[in-house]
Amino acid sequence: MIARIPALLLLIAATLLLAAGCGDDDSSKSDDTTSSDTTEEPAAEDTDTESNDEASEPATAGGLELGVDGNNLAFDKTKLSTAAGSVTITLNNTSTIQHNVAIEDKDGKELAAGELVGDGETSTITVDLEPGTYTYYCQPHKSSGMTGTLTVT
Repeated sequence: MIARIPALLLLIAATLLLAAGCGDDDSSKSDDTTSSDTTEEPAAEDTDTESNDEASEPATAGGLELGVDGNNLAFDKTKLSTAAGSVTITLNNTSTIQHNVAIEDKDGKELAAGELVGDGETSTITVDLEPGTYTYYCQPHKSSGMTGTLTVT
């Protein structure tokens, strides 16, 4: 039995050394991965920052936001501006009347229309826009003057 203890200790030591050797390979791979990740992250951040600079011009904090004015048949903002590209407009409806947001070009062609929503809900559109002037409006209340002007540069 005493002869078995050194053999068992030798087996345990060999297993630990082998495991430590595998652990070193894994940790060096982890270090390599971490290095690669660190190298890739700034590049991705730089790319994101550049594209976000262009994209965030048109849509600060995720897009342009509108609300409903106190009289329920007007937007709280009648003029918006943004940079060309993908533009998101979100209407936060705080009215008991259903509203949506839609947009048309200078020729009156509707480019996008959001869902008609009730109190506490949002109507959102996303559309690619070239520089120019556009009209945003609530479809059911356009004739009542629920419109605004979007200037795209």
